[in-house]
Amino acid sequence: MTIQATCEDCGRRIRAREQDAGRRIRCPDCDAPLTIPDPEYDDDDEEYEDDEEYVSRSRRPKRKSGRSSRSRSEPELADRGTRFVASLLDGVIFLAVMVPVVVMTGYIDKFGPGRQPDFGEQTVMALIGMVVFYVLNGFFLLNGQTIGKKLMGTRVADESGDPVPFGKLVALRYLPFQIVGGIPYVGVILGLVNVLLIFGNDLRCRHDYVCGTIVVKC
Repeated sequence: MTIQATCEDCGRRIRAREQDAGRRIRCPDCDAPLTIPDPEYDDDDEEYEDDEEYVSRSRRPKRKSGRSSRSRSEPELADRGTRFVASLLDGVIFLAVMVPVVVMTGYIDKFGPGRQPDFGEQTVMALIGMVVFYVLNGFFLLNGQTIGKKLMGTRVADESGDPVPFGKLVALRYLPFQIVGGIPYVGVILGLVNVLLIFGNDLRCRHDYVCGTIVVKC
């Protein structure tokens, strides 16, 4: 038997097998996420229209006893408030380490009336900040978490809810935005745009779209 899903963004109709019910896929036309609905039995299972895409049997998810494919395919997204608190905790922990570093290295003395660190000094301090971030969170990133996410019971996952490899997290979700964030003035603006995107319906920041990730509850 086949069932039909309709993309809410572009109206594309997609055919899938009954076993795929609950599976989260992407529309082949507009790439929007959609979920295969529960089957509604009819007598026209083998007829297909020109504008329908068929989800093959070979791609259907394996079922596990005691856990439905729907619960596996639709992880619960972390809400904005939880993500904000997790980020706030990460920021406080980061500053607790970086403030002594800034003071002990004399970097803070570079600021004053008519004075500011030159580009080289800013670059060095930015690199130190990145090292501190990965020292603090490297172990937790193996599970898609930072210290803040661990404390708040959330983690980064791919769009199916599966773990994201450490290398991909660093290369696409964190490192590029840390580098851009270090650019004077421009970094602040782009960083603000990045986080404001979380107010969209998908609850995703720009770095989530770049890396193909979501933040879910553990």
